[in-house]
Amino acid sequence: MSQPSLAHQLIYFWCDAGCDSDKNWNGHAVTATGDGESPDLALTPGGQPRIAFLGQYGDLGTLACDRDCESDHGQWTLALQDATADAARDRPVALPFTCDGEVWNGMQPRIALAGGKSWFAYDLVDSGRCLYKQYGDPVTYAEFHELWRGARLSWSE
Repeated sequence: MSQPSLAHQLIYFWCDAGCDSDKNWNGHAVTATGDGESPDLALTPGGQPRIAFLGQYGDLGTLACDRDCESDHGQWTLALQDATADAARDRPVALPFTCDGEVWNGMQPRIALAGGKSWFAYDLVDSGRCLYKQYGDPVTYAEFHELWRGARLSWSE
């Protein structure tokens, strides 16, 4: 019997004893396929995990667990913390006249815990698809160019 693929999923691993042997490690997938890239982990003073990660489309997602985290029955809470569409709305970028579209991508999420809140920061890049045509060549081609790079900060209540 084959096992399901865990490619492109975020897996939370734990070990209770004898952690120098791989047979003592356990893991549980905590996101859907495509979510969970570039995770950053922080632990509350009580040892509960908080994770920031990128979703399938570059959005900032969060995971939190307060009960049975080191089991297959963990009580994980999944939330969308910040959507790249919100960033695009908050900071519109003027496209050069040769560009016909843009793509916002989140990168390198970070999480910190302070004052009972989770604080999140991540980088954003806005790239434009720009069209070009060589003189005498009937074919138009496209290239993506970075138009803007910045960072966003958000927090949970």
